Amino acid sequence: MGRVAKAKKPRTPKPPTLPTKTNRKPLGSLRQKILERDNYTCQICHRKLPADQLIIDHIIPISFGGTNDESNLRTVCRECHKLLAAAPYWREV
Repeated sequence: MGRVAKAKKPRTPKPPTLPTKTNRKPLGSLRQKILERDNYTCQICHRKLPADQLIIDHIIPISFGGTNDESNLRTVCRECHKLLAAAPYWREV
């Protein structure tokens, strides 16, 4: 007797997910340059904070084709960064 081939189920595409930690190069002195450019102020809520409470954020994430160019970087506080990270994909809050 011959084998009957099973019909394959069509695969449904998975929705894109943001990567967890990636192998990114440290921003180093560029971080200081962005902090000074933005006057140590969150570009979302406009609070002025010490450097240790601020994060350099990619406007367009690296995973979506963004770069480490100064025009794609901004200073955000930790609270605003959490809101941005929780937003679906990378839309503005």
